[in-house]
Amino acid sequence: MNSYPPANGAEAELVTHMAEVLWLARRAINRQDNRLEAIDSSDEQAAKIVRQDLNLYMRYQTTHQRSYQRHAAELCKLQSDREKAESGFVSQKHCEADQQRKQEKHEASTAYIKGHLEDQSLGNRLLLTKVTWPKRPKPVGRRPTGRLKPGNGMTLSATAKCGQRRPAKKTATKKRNNLFWPALS
Repeated sequence: MNSYPPANGAEAELVTHMAEVLWLARRAINRQDNRLEAIDSSDEQAAKIVRQDLNLYMRYQTTHQRSYQRHAAELCKLQSDREKAESGFVSQKHCEADQQRKQEKHEASTAYIKGHLEDQSLGNRLLLTKVTWPKRPKPVGRRPTGRLKPGNGMTLSATAKCGQRRPAKKTATKKRNNLFWPALS
């Protein structure tokens, strides 16, 4: 209590917890010592049980020591914050962080408003001016719709559904020629 003099109820509670945890840690150490003495004077079965107890007491000890350290750090922080508040000290980091957050929030909201206004003005300009888009020229001739593979007699047709193949149309040029140019024989 002398090394951590509490000034209020929260600090007094932390000091009480620290004293309890310190007592529990010392108790775990005493029990470990008692069990170590029991290992030398017992048989194998009892030694196994004693080792399990030792492991348990060591876990208790480390848990209580960590708890003590955590409470001590929290108490030191509370006491330093209290002393700073009493002396009128205000952390500059907190003020700077608040100003930075406000500045970022302001920039984000102005960027949003500017973007919204630009969208509205673009929409208004489009409504006021009649935009005519140039028409796409029609292709001359038939454009190939896929890659032809020689020798298989198959080609992709513009009317074929996706992934389907149709046999290529075979046209006899002789027949066509015979219709218009009868053979002289």
